[in-house]
Amino acid sequence: MMDQLGIKVLRPGPSGNANAPNHANYDESKANSFRDLPDALTFKSGKKVTTAEGWWMQRRPEIVEDFEREVVGRVPKSVPKVIWTIANTETAIVASHPVIKRQLVGT
Repeated sequence: MMDQLGIKVLRPGPSGNANAPNHANYDESKANSFRDLPDALTFKSGKKVTTAEGWWMQRRPEIVEDFEREVVGRVPKSVPKVIWTIANTETAIVASHPVIKRQLVGT
């Protein structure tokens, strides 16, 4: 696969040697402090949140929208419906506990 992709050498991982140029950084003072995070109590317009209603009705939905769009993702509006049916049922013992195994088929 590496030949097909044209990869000649893998990049080495972090070194345990502190004098190596690619040593692992365990010094917290050198870590990114994330100073550029937005203030959670400031609206996108720049105004400050001053009431509980402003938080629940405006700012929190802004944060949820950003989180869904940038982190979690959204389910497309045209997702086909899946119908699940049980193809096989069987009883068994797993780690000393009785269980019911079911094989599901989605169509």
